[in-house]
Amino acid sequence: MEFYPNSHKKLIPGLFTTLNILCGTTAVILSVNRLFEPSAWFIIVAVLCDGMDGKLARWTGCESEFGMHLDSLGDLISSGIAPMVLIYSGFFRSADWTVSWICLLYVFAGAFRLARFNLIQKGDRSHGYIGLPIPVAGMTIASLFLTGEITSWFRHMQFLAFVIILGLSLLMMSTVPYDWPKLEWGRPVKIVGSAGKLILAGLIIVFTKYTLFPVLFLYIIAGTLRWGFLLIKEKLAVDF
Repeated sequence: MEFYPNSHKKLIPGLFTTLNILCGTTAVILSVNRLFEPSAWFIIVAVLCDGMDGKLARWTGCESEFGMHLDSLGDLISSGIAPMVLIYSGFFRSADWTVSWICLLYVFAGAFRLARFNLIQKGDRSHGYIGLPIPVAGMTIASLFLTGEITSWFRHMQFLAFVIILGLSLLMMSTVPYDWPKLEWGRPVKIVGSAGKLILAGLIIVFTKYTLFPVLFLYIIAGTLRWGFLLIKEKLAVDF
């Protein structure tokens, strides 16, 4: 993340942050030139780099406020602006301008989400996230464009794309809690759950084009349903 000439160990996290920004910017250029599938892959690589820089900064003990803010700016480019340009170019370029405002809402929601994360959570992910993480939203959009066959079919369904972008935007600005999947090997239930997560991860790696969107969609829906269940449970506890 933040690095100085006299501290070589800080170069590696900073390199991944730089790659995150460069991949996101490249995705924008590719989307403008209507190269949708390569743009989607660059967004996914950018998100992976984003995940690595934070981990490396924690492992090397070189976390900093500067690095946190630089990382957020990279996220806004790679998971906010780049997916917005991608979906605008793929779905809404020929649509009426009154429909295209949803793309602007998505970028605002991403910026709002990042600002709240930095202010309230101070970059701490140990207790989960408040609202849908913007990298998940960005990868969800990118996953729609991973195959030419799916893209050509889906491009004619602007209303469905509109609903997806609206839903992602609202969830990023919401207070719905999301936990990042963790591997736990204690009780048998935890072992089974962790094994299932590893299998899903393997399927995503091997069959990325066909599994990434369904898995991300299930993750988003599961978090929303759990939030609704907790609200109902809390209300029932108060009533009785």
